[in-house]
Amino acid sequence: MLLTLVVISLLANISLIGMDNAIHSNRLTTSFMSSSIALQRAQQAINLGETAIDQQVDFAVTSRFEPVSLGMFPQLHSFGSGYQSTWQQIIKNDLCFSNSHTVTQSLVKEPKNKPSSIKANKKVVSAYMIEQLLSESEAPARYYRVTACGLGLNGSTLAIVQTIVRYEARWQRVSWQQLR
Repeated sequence: MLLTLVVISLLANISLIGMDNAIHSNRLTTSFMSSSIALQRAQQAINLGETAIDQQVDFAVTSRFEPVSLGMFPQLHSFGSGYQSTWQQIIKNDLCFSNSHTVTQSLVKEPKNKPSSIKANKKVVSAYMIEQLLSESEAPARYYRVTACGLGLNGSTLAIVQTIVRYEARWQRVSWQQLR
């Protein structure tokens, strides 16, 4: 009888160790999937931003640092006695998913109780902004920096991707980097 209790407690301990490993593995997998989805959403926003460069709209801001054309900024923003890169200003002030500063993309989620309802929740998943970089006035090509943010599964995972685009007759990607 005592031997049976010892064997049962030993098997219970082994199963708890196995369950702990399974839970840890599940957390790692979920974290990796969330990071991967955030990066894919940021890349998709980058692609949308690069195609928006063809529009050649006004790259200026108002006195309240809001763009004249949504998501389109000059390279530098003046604050006090100095200048700062516009994308750094956006990230620092947590304006990456602001509807008045960046172009956002969202998923439409139908309510669970009414799947065919007209009212649907929108979950913002990515956003982009474009900066016109400083260049010589005589140069035929213009350069733009496209910065995009993407959110993961739970909304806490963030990926930031940035590209430099050269535009003459059409756009051409010069560089690509993941910032976060």
